Amino acid sequence: MAVQVFWRVWKWIAQWRVWKWLTHLFTGKCELHRICLSKIPLEDRAWRLEQSLKNSKSPALRQVVEGGEDVEEAMSVIAREKKLDLGANVELARRLREGLVRVVGVTVLYEAVEGLRAHQYSQENEKHEKMLMELWSQLMPGEPLKARLSKQWQEIGFQGNNPATDFRSMGVLSVYCLLYPSLEAEPPLHSSPPKPGCVP
Repeated sequence: MAVQVFWRVWKWIAQWRVWKWLTHLFTGKCELHRICLSKIPLEDRAWRLEQSLKNSKSPALRQVVEGGEDVEEAMSVIAREKKLDLGANVELARRLREGLVRVVGVTVLYEAVEGLRAHQYSQENEKHEKMLMELWSQLMPGEPLKARLSKQWQEIGFQGNNPATDFRSMGVLSVYCLLYPSLEAEPPLHSSPPKPGCVP
């Protein structure tokens, strides 16, 4: 049974590689070139571009996605590795840049968000505490917080009298996620009494 599964997977991989090779042979265009010039929507094109780069045999091309490189630098790497003349093919260069802006942008955004998630909330960090106090003032305007450790925090949904304990798994990202809607909402958000302990 395991041998049959292995054989099927191997056969599929071999067929896929042969298909890529034949397409390249008959069109004279590599997979990245064909993706960039395809007529599919930009989102799909960017996703296929990302997958092609991630699955490339070339470490330099995989690094374009993994490293969140500058778009112009990424284009240079791709042009060099795939021997593409982007100066002569303006449309290819435009569409490659368009896709890479999405791919690199998502990578950079992911790394920034993951960095905030991994950064633990600290009561000793003045910036963290300032954001927490801002959250209180946005959600409970006109009602002063009696103490930093207070049952009042439960009025806006925290589990106990110290909201810092609710930020353990998501770090500082938790505070940003709670604070952002209260600052951006029109009209401003105000707290309505939730059931105690409803903040994850």
